[in-house]
Amino acid sequence: MRTKAAGLLLASSLIGLGCEGNGSERVILTPEAGDYHAPQYSPDGGKIAYRLARDGKQAVWTAATDGSNPVRVSPATIQVLYPLWSPDGESILYTALGEGGFDVWVTPVAGGEARQITSDPGIEQALNWAPDGQSLLYIKASGGEVDTWMAPLGDGEHEPVLSGPGVEVGWWSPDGSKIAYQSVRGGEQTLWVKTLDGANTRQLTTEGREQLQFPGTWSPDSRELLYTSNRMGTSDVWAAPVDGSPPRQLTRDIREDYAPVWSPDGNFVAFLSDRGGQTDVWIVPAGGGEPVRATDDPGNEIDLTWTPDGAGVTFGYNEAVLNLWATSVDDGATRQLTFSEKNDYSASVSPDGQAVVFISERTGNQDLWTVPLSGGEPTRLTTNAADDRGPRWSPDGSRIAFVAERGGNANIWVMDADGTNQVQLTDWPTAENNPQWSPDGSLIAFLSDREAENINEIWTVPAQGGEPVRVTDTGGNVGGNQRWSPDGAAFLYLGLDDEGGQSLYRVSTTGDNVKQLTFAGAVGYGRWSPDGANILFIGLGRGSADLLVMPAQGGAAKTLVATPANENGPRWSPDGSMVAFRTYQDGNYDIAVIPASGGPVRKLTETAANENAPEWSPDGKTLVYSASDSDHKLVTVSVGHLLAGR
Repeated sequence: MRTKAAGLLLASSLIGLGCEGNGSERVILTPEAGDYHAPQYSPDGGKIAYRLARDGKQAVWTAATDGSNPVRVSPATIQVLYPLWSPDGESILYTALGEGGFDVWVTPVAGGEARQITSDPGIEQALNWAPDGQSLLYIKASGGEVDTWMAPLGDGEHEPVLSGPGVEVGWWSPDGSKIAYQSVRGGEQTLWVKTLDGANTRQLTTEGREQLQFPGTWSPDSRELLYTSNRMGTSDVWAAPVDGSPPRQLTRDIREDYAPVWSPDGNFVAFLSDRGGQTDVWIVPAGGGEPVRATDDPGNEIDLTWTPDGAGVTFGYNEAVLNLWATSVDDGATRQLTFSEKNDYSASVSPDGQAVVFISERTGNQDLWTVPLSGGEPTRLTTNAADDRGPRWSPDGSRIAFVAERGGNANIWVMDADGTNQVQLTDWPTAENNPQWSPDGSLIAFLSDREAENINEIWTVPAQGGEPVRVTDTGGNVGGNQRWSPDGAAFLYLGLDDEGGQSLYRVSTTGDNVKQLTFAGAVGYGRWSPDGANILFIGLGRGSADLLVMPAQGGAAKTLVATPANENGPRWSPDGSMVAFRTYQDGNYDIAVIPASGGPVRKLTETAANENAPEWSPDGKTLVYSASDSDHKLVTVSVGHLLAGR
């Protein structure tokens, strides 16, 4: 287990000084132990705020821009999100998860008591300050809807500014004249802009796959919005003028480009990309042009922002990699299965319990590998330069279905368990994902929008090849996570309900008899029990994600696990007697189990790492999962020399 530091002792900005391969100067701002996230510079450029997780708690801290003189400015609690400076630099707005759920808080930077802004049931999350600093925006999630509200900094009533069916999340423009927002309705995500009084409202995008980027979506001059869109099959960066002019595509690559942020002068856009087989920072001129790589290292960058002078970028950085582990359910004995210097994840155990198939990035892109569950050397199954992902064993263990992005878009493929006889089953220019074998192994179900752009439906294709058949016709209601019932007669899926929230549905494999099973909204991870009698899913209670069980035909749900922390990724044991899941309670995710009938939660892992996606072995004796160290450092990299003359 990694030793946790008792205190934070930072030296000067020369600690951790180094160079990227492209000559960029690199400074580690936070060399001591801890998980550092979400760096945000103060308006005057003299300080940096960030979230620090240490010893099982999280809090907002501030420090000088070289990382020195760190000070905790908020109470420590279960989880903290997104510290945001007030325009005058005297306060910080943030979201905290406490015993009552997620709420919005404001804390003074110079010291004093933090003040709770929201306390309603459900989830409230801070968005941003009004430019005059006298009010703020936050989202409220309740009853299946997600709306944007405005709250005064002092006393006064909270008022909805964006509300209605579905999800509407918005941010003030820097000049305070408008609110940009993302609307999610009918399975489509589109971008809009409006004046605060609603007198002038304009739709900016129509593709239905747009995602605004928090917190850096507005250009400094309030004229454009940054967003990402996967209309081409993978995520690219776009800019939409708020005057209604056509959006501009800034990046185009077969890899994922995401998390774009404007430079302080608005002339450049920094973003994260996995082009090159690893996550790095890239920069593109805001007016268009060829992106330039700003970092080139084996770790992962997140929480990207610019330094106030625009001469550098700051981000969270983690050099840890995911590897596969196996833990005994009986005694907690743990062994490491893979020892890669690149990420190994998305493990699935073969039906005979002998092998584990997984995704590995060890060769520079996503390929599929297997490793013996008992331990041994991994074997590479796919060797194409394009990404392969989503491996699923056939019921008899002889074949593996997967998603391959060969040819520039995602399609469904199958191969023998040893990697031979790779056969493409679908061939369509849109993305097709999430292959799932029927219980008898004759069909593979998948999600596709092949008949209507941005409208995902469930399809099936014969496992030996043939013409795909459309199962559902919901008009975009299928959001994902489709699962065959154990008897092969129905699908369970996550979809949008009439209120615009997420609910679980079941539908027969012929596409009729659609039934809504949940009505509280905000659910996920629907899983049939092995006997098909019950459904395990995630619901929101008190602002956190809880485990619930309900009858497969519908009816009242029973809470299985409910804590102020988040539980996710639940999996039934093969005999249906136990449930494994991830729980976030001590500053990181651990693997735990609980009897399916209810009872005490038993943690199987209690390390400083984050454990992910537990999968049972067929005999119910072992859980296989990926894990990596959860700590991130804050790093600044100079980029001025890369941008000169561009």
